Amino acid sequence: ESIPAYTTLAALSGASSSDCAVGDAGRKTCTLTVATVPANGTATVSLTVTADAALPSGISLYNLVTDEVCQPGDTSCTPPPPCDPATDANQCTTPPEGCDPATDPDHCVSTETDSSQVTVAKRLTGESGTREGKAEAGETLTYTITLTNVGDGEAEQHSFYELLPQYSTLLSIESANPVVSSCQPGDGNRLCRIDVTGPIAGNGGTVDVIVAVRVDDSLPTGVSHLVNIVTDDVNQPPTGCDEAGVCTPPPPGICDDLDPAHCVPTPVGPVLTITKEVKGEPVLVAGSADTFLVTYELTVVNEGGGEGIYDLTDQARFDGDANVIAASYQRGEESAVNLTGSSEWVLATDRNLAAGEQDVYVLNLQVQIAVGSDTSNDTCKVGEGAAGNGLLNNALLQEGETELRDDACVDTPKPGVSSQLAVEKTGSTRDAEIGDLVNYSIRVRNNGDGVAIRPLLVDRLPAGFSVLQDSLRVTGANVESVEGVPGPRIEVTLDRIDPGAEVLLTYSVRLGVGSLEGDGINRVHAECREQASDTSTRTCSNESRWKVDVDAGVFTEEGCVVGQIFVDCSANSIKDEEELGIPGVRLYFEDGTFLISDSEGKYSYCGLRATTHVLKVDKITLPTRSRLVTSSSRNVGDAGSLIIDLKKGELHRADFIEGSCNSDVIEQVKARKAQGEVSSVQTEANQPALKFGSKPAPQGNPLRQGTDSADQPIEQPRRQDGDEDGESNPGS
Repeated sequence: ESIPAYTTLAALSGASSSDCAVGDAGRKTCTLTVATVPANGTATVSLTVTADAALPSGISLYNLVTDEVCQPGDTSCTPPPPCDPATDANQCTTPPEGCDPATDPDHCVSTETDSSQVTVAKRLTGESGTREGKAEAGETLTYTITLTNVGDGEAEQHSFYELLPQYSTLLSIESANPVVSSCQPGDGNRLCRIDVTGPIAGNGGTVDVIVAVRVDDSLPTGVSHLVNIVTDDVNQPPTGCDEAGVCTPPPPGICDDLDPAHCVPTPVGPVLTITKEVKGEPVLVAGSADTFLVTYELTVVNEGGGEGIYDLTDQARFDGDANVIAASYQRGEESAVNLTGSSEWVLATDRNLAAGEQDVYVLNLQVQIAVGSDTSNDTCKVGEGAAGNGLLNNALLQEGETELRDDACVDTPKPGVSSQLAVEKTGSTRDAEIGDLVNYSIRVRNNGDGVAIRPLLVDRLPAGFSVLQDSLRVTGANVESVEGVPGPRIEVTLDRIDPGAEVLLTYSVRLGVGSLEGDGINRVHAECREQASDTSTRTCSNESRWKVDVDAGVFTEEGCVVGQIFVDCSANSIKDEEELGIPGVRLYFEDGTFLISDSEGKYSYCGLRATTHVLKVDKITLPTRSRLVTSSSRNVGDAGSLIIDLKKGELHRADFIEGSCNSDVIEQVKARKAQGEVSSVQTEANQPALKFGSKPAPQGNPLRQGTDSADQPIEQPRRQDGDEDGESNPGS
């Protein structure tokens, strides 16, 4: 048996050979020994050869067998000569000697060679999902299988195996050439035999077979790749699948040993989802009426089979009346992180999230709401135009080219405006003259739970009082407007007063002409608004007052009384140089106001209205045995009192005269003077009580001016019925 050139012995059955073995390459002559050939019977010998991968173009393979039987040791037996293409002039492309297929087809068999050589390569060429190069649940994956004929001759047909990816369903198999498949649309993960029945041109001719599959709607956790395998032919199915077409998904790493043109592992993409919600209602920050704590919760879940890498950004799209003054977030059990900025924050960058895992972010925002602002956009809206209504917050998750969003919104809370203002007004003095400056302070405290928005301080000045320009100063708040300067009604509008806050307002006032005509009382109170835009106000505080007693000063209409009580030893009703004043004597006006004479016996009092007054000596404070004498007709017959007709602005002289000048009086006066300056009234023992009788003690008719030294008896009044022990009532 002559094995054809360009082949290799693959198998031998029905005979044995001592000079050929499987793997021998021809053209080689093999001696075959058949054990038994029955009489009138047949014996069959089968040889299988494999054609070389590269065959010369346009040749035939010749196989020659002889009838001659060579016995062992028979040297006269001539087998067909061998041939080596490497040394043969014709590269063994001609028939061997004695081989003519045309005349002896039973012994010489000629087989034309097909010079085509088809290779198969596969790649992923289409995805309906959003993650390029990643398999996503529910998406369509399109694979292109390219058959390339690298040989010279045309390939009539070619068959190969296609292993559909696990967790997928076949949608279609299409090609420009006719194809026949053992799989049908709807088949799941299984092995398919595909036959391309149309011709494939030689010298690089190609045919594409398009296989489309749909990934299952859910992928189990832990599936990292969807593997698609294709073979060059049907001689051996892909690893992991049996010939019956029941395919077991390749174990992890199976593609590591395969050509990437034949094994296409598509990574399973992560399936990230993000949900956002508001946790509870906005909570008022302690000590504030317009700052609220708003908490959002963001949950990122990887529902896919692969690890996800994402960026997460949070955006505040709040009502224009809301201002973020502080922000922080916490991821899981990690430490809280403070955020900067007021409207957009990065919560994660290149964050890895394993399949089946989740990240929970808690975002805390302190939001200050403009008190009294427009409330038309406080309610959340859905859809287009939602931004700027309520406290809308957007979460933006970026995973590769995939962008996910979710929103959460809560209505804008309303700040408290139930303010309770306490107003206290003080001045720099209680007494002032025309032309003086008085400094006023107004202290306003908010004792309520709400913010006083644009409170109005109303200050009413008394007549003649006027505020100095540019003297107004405010601490603790901003002044929006001042109206009414210089007076008499001043209105000061502040921006706001927070709960527990205190505002101090100071200004200066000059007392002008007309200030004497008023009551000198400065009155102030506060008025509040429900909204900042309100023009109407309501009283929301007490009224505080400060009174200033205004004195005309050099322009006063009041008068002064000055005088002296002295011992008149010369009896000329004039105090001479050597005559002594009596210290410590008390003198009363008709309204109870009293004076005390100083160490010189002098006294004075100002601020008396221009009218008639009475000044009377308290006799109990006179020296013992004193005797007052009249100085003028204004004594009206009573030396112990004087009628004073006071004119506007007058300095009036009112003296009292002690006329006895006896030694006892002189000694007592000197004793009083020896004590120094008077600190209180002086009294002597056994003095009569002070009486306001309008009549002098009876001294006969006519009255006599007597002294103790004259030892003249005092006429006793008649005894009246009911008097006891001879006492009489001089006022009766």
